[in-house]
Amino acid sequence: MNVASHLFMVVMFLSVAGCVRHHSTVQPAEAVLPTAPIRVITVYLSGAVNKRGKQDLGPQYSIAHALIQAGGIDEFESEQNRKVLVIHSDGRKDIVRKQDYNSFTVVEDDRIAVPRHYW
Repeated sequence: MNVASHLFMVVMFLSVAGCVRHHSTVQPAEAVLPTAPIRVITVYLSGAVNKRGKQDLGPQYSIAHALIQAGGIDEFESEQNRKVLVIHSDGRKDIVRKQDYNSFTVVEDDRIAVPRHYW
């Protein structure tokens, strides 16, 4: 028996005995990173929206998202509304223009008043 065949027989024996590991095509499991729970906040809508009252938002906290959650602005008012009033829980008030609905962030317990226009 030559050296190459002897080496082959030793490797086969050790392989069967579990002493040698073969390279596997199975990839190790990807690490699963813990994720933070999605935070939901509550805001309240009134005025010219389709669903008035409490709305839970998460994870986007913009006026635009709150209006979507509330079913949008009333169809008779959708073209009229340009500004909304945000009343914060500490009493501060902000008037927000329509072009800023996406960028204005609301926080827990904010109240969003969508004014009605009377002819």
